[in-house]
Amino acid sequence: MAFNILHLIDSVDQVNFGIWNAALTNSGFLGELGIVSYAAIPKNDSFNYPAVNKLEATEFKSLRMLMGQKGLIPENTIVVSHGCWRWPTRLGGKLKSEGYKWIAVPHGMLEPWSMQQKAIKKKIYWNLIEKQRLLQADVIRAVGTPEALNLKSIFDNKVCLIPNGVPNSNRNEEKGNDKIRFLFMARLHHKKGIVPLVKGWMKSSLANSQNHELLIAGPDDGELNVLNDWISKSKNIHYLGGVYGEEKEGLLKKSHVYVLPSYSEGFPTSVLEAMMYGLMPLISEGCNFPEVFDKDLAMSLEPEEIMVKMVLDEVEQLSLEEIKSQGRKCREFVIENYTNEKIGNQLEKLYRSLLDGNEQLKNK
Repeated sequence: MAFNILHLIDSVDQVNFGIWNAALTNSGFLGELGIVSYAAIPKNDSFNYPAVNKLEATEFKSLRMLMGQKGLIPENTIVVSHGCWRWPTRLGGKLKSEGYKWIAVPHGMLEPWSMQQKAIKKKIYWNLIEKQRLLQADVIRAVGTPEALNLKSIFDNKVCLIPNGVPNSNRNEEKGNDKIRFLFMARLHHKKGIVPLVKGWMKSSLANSQNHELLIAGPDDGELNVLNDWISKSKNIHYLGGVYGEEKEGLLKKSHVYVLPSYSEGFPTSVLEAMMYGLMPLISEGCNFPEVFDKDLAMSLEPEEIMVKMVLDEVEQLSLEEIKSQGRKCREFVIENYTNEKIGNQLEKLYRSLLDGNEQLKNK
């Protein structure tokens, strides 16, 4: 049976790429299974995503009108809201009251560290509005194992763990031997741990090394002014700005180590993407990806300057071939567990169970 998925996405700006790309990345594969994807987004003439039909509406009345024109009714459509605190959960709740099945995906926004940011305001809004609203959802989808454990303490058996996925790049080119490249590819936000990363690098044995370089790629989200003071003092740290498409692919191809000392994540697709391209990850516990530590595929890199220095000093002792070998293992792990096809099959099973009313399937 063909049916529809309606994603509710607060923003499709590049600074929010991680969320909206994770939300839509499986659309092509699901389309091959007869599942049509729609995305309700703010008005954006330039936004286009393969296999996704956009509905430019963020208010309930205008969205319902567009849904009516497209024939999106409760019997053939599942609503999926992304994030918390904004209009997607509000409209998700309203559509649920009209008979639509509703899946809410917090994307890590209810994790302890995130809840501590603007804590008083969030606590009030959470207790008065957001928690009660989310309790009406049919499913709360967690994208990482730690997030699932946290959400189950609130939503119990409504929680379903399905991680993010990435396309299979089908590329495994041999990386260069001229120098070892470390890649940070995320928005420049306090949450991502970019400042302690750069400060730790400058104090490590990698600082100004001709054999190593740190490439920072991502749009600024409040930290660039602080970083510029440090980058200007370095001979081997380079800020590239936001990178997309072929430029991004080129960076992944030539880099060897991926670094993300984040304070908190839902489940960072960028780490999966880097591993798919054969990069060895240095990530924090806050990245919510314990599986890579369990498999000895990653090294722990916490967002503290001294810890960053210590880990980078340790990596400096690894040969290029050792790093490449670890990267190949990472690629194999992602192909086995996190491709869009594998995650898409899990999503299809969840979606069909909801439309069929199969409670046992949807809560697994």
